[in-house]
Amino acid sequence: DLQNPSNVQFGGMAVDLANTPVDVAVGWNWISYLPQGTLDINVALSSLEEVLVEGDYIKGQSGYADFYPGFGWYGTMETLDPYNGYLLSMTNAGSLVYPDEEVGFARTRIPKNPFNVGSIDFNYRDFEFNGSITSKINIEDVTISEGDLLIASVDGECRGYVSPKLFPLTDEFLFPLMVYGSLPIEGNFDFEYYNSIKDEYYSLSSTLDFEDNMTVGNGLNPYSFAASRINTSVTEFTLEAIYPNPFNPITNIRYSINKPSNIKITIFDVRGRQVEVIENEFKEIGTYAFTWNALNHSSGIYYVQIQGDSEVETQKVVLLK
Repeated sequence: DLQNPSNVQFGGMAVDLANTPVDVAVGWNWISYLPQGTLDINVALSSLEEVLVEGDYIKGQSGYADFYPGFGWYGTMETLDPYNGYLLSMTNAGSLVYPDEEVGFARTRIPKNPFNVGSIDFNYRDFEFNGSITSKINIEDVTISEGDLLIASVDGECRGYVSPKLFPLTDEFLFPLMVYGSLPIEGNFDFEYYNSIKDEYYSLSSTLDFEDNMTVGNGLNPYSFAASRINTSVTEFTLEAIYPNPFNPITNIRYSINKPSNIKITIFDVRGRQVEVIENEFKEIGTYAFTWNALNHSSGIYYVQIQGDSEVETQKVVLLK
């Protein structure tokens, strides 16, 4: 916990992997990663195969995985990487021996941006505590695809987001979401789901609280979300879908005026507090476009409200820094 940024440098000889076993006990274990390159998680933890059972679990700062007998590890953590430490929860005790370099290192995986709209950078290092929620989403007439997004927030502040990942044992898309907290226990999460096919947001019903090291659901028994679509209606003017959304830190707002009107565009936070008035002036019939630069605002959910003489429309946007 530092007041100022700094760097940590390590020096010395590479670890003799074969002669440096890491003993793991029943329950939680802090483990170091000793190899000099990135390894696939199933390769890195292969020496534990004889003692691993369903329910064993590993997590780092930015991802996690559950173990499934006959399949291996599933989750957002697909590799183990140098300079990282991990928390490993074991049902049985064992001895972890990392494989020698000739086993072959995996190439570092570059996370996919499902929206292709520029950089989405949620800084998990802003939070001391974390946990995981493996979930599925059940909404009538909605098809889950890789471009979708599940977003967790607390009081409008983003606390984690993830795109779905196919779970091979059931052949369904699940959301392996890593969530973060500033305190070991915090209040209720708010969850939203974005469907890329319909280009619509859904508010998810949930009573989940944040708790450090929480492990809610797994691939075989995922936590289930239900939802309803967030509706809008417009007659006096048309507000097009704000793009990109999620964004960082600039998004584009485009609207058409059907009759001359005074137009006021206001940004509100999730608590309904006014954040910024972007525009407030008389407009003739036509199409207008401008950008909102949220560089000076924190990550979270915001509402863009356009108000005419007799109509109001609101769209929800997500700032992910």
